[in-house]
Amino acid sequence: MKALGCVGAISNGPSRDIDEIRAMNFQYILSGISPGHGEMAVLAVNVGVSVAGMDVEPGDIIHMDENGACKFPASRLHEVLINLRKLQQEEEERISRLRSATTAEDVRRILEDLPYSKTR
Repeated sequence: MKALGCVGAISNGPSRDIDEIRAMNFQYILSGISPGHGEMAVLAVNVGVSVAGMDVEPGDIIHMDENGACKFPASRLHEVLINLRKLQQEEEERISRLRSATTAEDVRRILEDLPYSKTR
């Protein structure tokens, strides 16, 4: 797949030879690992699919790493990049403040504005 220009793959099926795949710097998300060899077949091209509960349409952009994947329409790429840069700057500032924190109260104050730190 990498020879065809793919930079990653998402599959509802398992794979083997995980160490060899990692060495190729090829991103992937699989349903599991299997010691056996399975059959591969192209069933369709340029159609919507659902993989691991994520619906993906042709042209969607997928970002993934070892923690998971997210997707968005290519038409929103500019907006996503702006928001990512803003988030990155906020996180860098927060990490800098956390490094200088000396008490639990300091940490609480630094994190209190995050949406997931509020009590419901």
